[in-house]
Amino acid sequence: STASTGKGIRYIGNYAYAYSGLIVNAGAADYEGLSFTSGSGIIIGEIRTFGFINDTTYDGGKVCVARIKFNGKSIALIKTEPSASDMPSSDRMKVVIPPFTLVEVTLKVFSSDANSYAGATLTGRVYGAD
Repeated sequence: STASTGKGIRYIGNYAYAYSGLIVNAGAADYEGLSFTSGSGIIIGEIRTFGFINDTTYDGGKVCVARIKFNGKSIALIKTEPSASDMPSSDRMKVVIPPFTLVEVTLKVFSSDANSYAGATLTGRVYGAD
C-alpha cells in the first residue's frame, strides 16, 4: 500500500517515505517509531520527528527525544520541546541513507501525562536503485 502508516518504508517510483502514525501516550515508554532496511538505492531526504502534550497547564521541561540509528549505531539525537495547548513542535534532520541500511527511530516524550503524543516521518528521493 502506498498510503499507510507503520514502521516500514514505502517506495513510489524514485521516492521513499515512512510515517510512524501518531503514537498516543508516548510518555509511557520508549517507542519504536520507524524501523526498516533501505533498498538498493541511496535515499537523500529528511527525517522529521514530533511530539506534543495536550496539557493546558504546561509547566515546561517536557521534551520529546528521538534517537536515530543506522545499522545499530546512533547517528543523532533530536530534542523537540513540546508546546502548550495542543500545539505540536517538530525537528528535522537531513539524511543520506546508504543502500541496505537498517534505520531505526526511537521516540520518548518525557512526561507522565497520558495525553502525550509523538511520531516520525521520512521523506526522500531515491537514487541508483535497481
